[in-house]
Order: sequence, then C-alpha cells, then structure tokens
Amino acid sequence: MKLGKHIVNISDFHVRYVHTSLLQLGLSSWHPNLNEQADSLYNEAHKICAIRSFQQMVAGGAYQYMNVNARYVDNFDLLKQTYDHYVHYVLAKIFDKEKKEEGKHFRDEERKVLQTARERLKEKRYKFAVNNNFPKRYLDIIKCVQAHSNDEFYPSKSVYIVKKLPFRSQSADVFFRRLDEVMKQSALEEGQRDQSRRQIRVKDAPNTRQNLANVDAVAFLSNPSDSLRFKDPIEKLSNKRFSEERWDDATKKYNMDFLTPKEQDSDSDNEDGDSDYGKSIDLEKTDGEDDNKEEEEEEEEDGVELLFGMNRAGEGKML
Repeated sequence: MKLGKHIVNISDFHVRYVHTSLLQLGLSSWHPNLNEQADSLYNEAHKICAIRSFQQMVAGGAYQYMNVNARYVDNFDLLKQTYDHYVHYVLAKIFDKEKKEEGKHFRDEERKVLQTARERLKEKRYKFAVNNNFPKRYLDIIKCVQAHSNDEFYPSKSVYIVKKLPFRSQSADVFFRRLDEVMKQSALEEGQRDQSRRQIRVKDAPNTRQNLANVDAVAFLSNPSDSLRFKDPIEKLSNKRFSEERWDDATKKYNMDFLTPKEQDSDSDNEDGDSDYGKSIDLEKTDGEDDNKEEEEEEEEDGVELLFGMNRAGEGKML
C-alpha cells in the first residue's frame, strides 16, 4: 500500500485488522482532534486503538521490514509517551502552522532539504579546496553556503537544477563551473567513479537577494575560465597584492563612490565660534562705540590708582 510519498509493505489482512479495530470503537478513520486536549475521550479512543493495533501487528510480523525492536512492544507506558509526543506535539505544531498559513510546513521542509543539499555541496567543495591548497580568497568564497546552488532537485523533470543566483556575479558562476570541472577531472585521475548528477542550468531563478559581496577585495581573474590553472603568476599572489593588481580593472564597471569618505570643512568650528568671523567692519559707521569703551577703561584705571598707591618696589599699599 502507498502511505504518503512512500510504499509500505503491509498485507491486506493487517490493513483490514486496523479498520476493524477502529469500527469497534465507533470510529470510521483515525482522525484525532488536535484542537482538544490529549486526554479527551475522543483522543483517548484513538490512542488506545493505535497502540493496540501496533502491538498486534508487531506480534504478527507486519513490521519486520522496519526492524522494529519487539522487546518494548509490551511497554504500554513507553508506547503511550511516544504516541503523545508524536501526535500531540510534532503533528500539533504542524497543524498550528498550517492553520496560520496553508502550505507553510511543506515550503519550510522543502527549504530545509535545499539548505541541507547546499551545505553538503559546500562541504565537498571546501574540503577539495583545502586539500589542494587553494588561495585564501577562493576559500572565503567557497565556505559561504549561500554561494552554492546546484544540488536542488526538480521532481517534475527528475534533474538537479543549477539556479542563477541574483547576488552572484558572472565571474563567480564561471569560477564554480571551473571548480566542478577540476574536481571531476581529479576524481577521474584518482580512479573514482563519476557520481555527478544530471543538471540543468537556469538563467533566472526566483531567489531573494542577499548582501554577500566583499567590496574591499577582488577574488577572480579577469578571465575566470583560467581559474585554478595557476598559469598566470598573479593567481599565486596574496589576497592583498592580488586585490591591488586587479582593483582598477575589476571595479571600473561599478560605482564605488560610496567608499570615498566625505570631506569636512576644517574652518567650520572657527566660523561657529565667532559670529563676526570673515566679516568686514566699517569704521566710519561705528558711531564712536569703541572710543566710549576706551574712555570707560581709563576711568576704571584712574579709580584703581586712587585706591592703591604704588611704592618704589612696585608693591601695592592701601592708602
């Protein structure tokens, strides 16, 4: 019989036995109510039917292909805890997720599968790069999981699709194809069987744009197809020297003005501190304000001389 996406090897006799057990409890199908408590009468009936049917079918050899350990088949407490965990915790979480957004669980599971495939591909490529002493600038790119995208299965065509990542440059695409060629050739030279999958490359695929670029470094040659051949002396340079050699040519197609810091006026502080800074003053239009200030200062000095007398030693003495 087919159960979900899998073929289950259960005989018709055991299937009819399960249906009979449900009918004996007044149930037409196994359909617990996840909106109710796990210990409600309705859910308890489903639990008893499931555990009893499982015990009988294990005893009858229905699950031999699954290598079920029959030693625990009579441990009712363990079976009850296992049932409650799977039905009223695992399935209940999926049920709540689907209530909020239909199809979300399927999409999340599909994304997890793709992420696992990318991680597996990344580990394979990164291990090969480390074992072959690739330059650090190549390792920094390969170790990023989001940079890999050719282990994603397309069920309708039974192939693995290589997506064109929108945040990855054309040079990076050529580099990864070149890396796959080097890995394949290395495997053939070592006598390993070719385990590569049939792949279709997609020009434009629906992916979310991500900011992964390192704008302070250059990683690829002017012709990425020559990568990993190490015929060009520049490819053996350190990351810093390689970036210096390739910077002008690699960045000429991009607007890099945002990397240049804005210039600040050094005289701004002086202008803020003095409101008359930089302004001209017409002496003819002062109306004698400065002369009045000088006369006031002279009167103050005369008043001080009246209070203090100066001796020959220059010391002040109260009169």
